[in-house]
Amino acid sequence: MARKFNVYKKTGEKVVTEATSPVTITGLTAETEYAKGDFQVTAIEDGKAESTKVDVPAFTTTASAG
Repeated sequence: MARKFNVYKKTGEKVVTEATSPVTITGLTAETEYAKGDFQVTAIEDGKAESTKVDVPAFTTTASAG
């Protein structure tokens, strides 16, 4: 069974549900810096319970393509 990932905002709102790698977070603002912990990720593997949340490292989005 494939490993799947959930992504949460730091508020606890789930923004990605059971996606396979690589995971894409949609709806972000272009050319914006996001701090470590603004998003958290969990893993689900082989039907086991969801792992504890881990902070996503800081990242910056790229310019929009349009």
